[in-house]
Amino acid sequence: KISFLKLDDKKSTSSSTSLTAKQLFVSNRKQKTKDVRHKTMTNNEDNKKEYPYVCNIEVSCPTAESAKRTCLVLEVDKEIGDRVQKTISRNDEDDRMLLVTFRATEAKMLRVAVSTFCDYLNVALKCQQEFG
Repeated sequence: KISFLKLDDKKSTSSSTSLTAKQLFVSNRKQKTKDVRHKTMTNNEDNKKEYPYVCNIEVSCPTAESAKRTCLVLEVDKEIGDRVQKTISRNDEDDRMLLVTFRATEAKMLRVAVSTFCDYLNVALKCQQEFG
């Protein structure tokens, strides 16, 4: 599931679509960008001013081991500069689920960071599929 947010919006539209890791793996970039949910999110005022654009991605992996490996591989790549922040974690309730949050100062930087992350995720999933 991918959701894009702008923290200072008072009104927004909502639509939700979930993607499993396999679906994300086989989908192309155009399909990925369609799976978007807009909503507002409450946060502290300082974070709104610094990083008003937020994207939350939930990746459902086939196994807990696959989620652990994917998380370890993807958390190594840090965002360049201070315009985007990325956090990757595993869901405490469902150990097959990865939770990724991007915060950005500009919508364009958020789009670039999410697009790059999806490309890296695709490579990580292909490697796991190929080599186990």
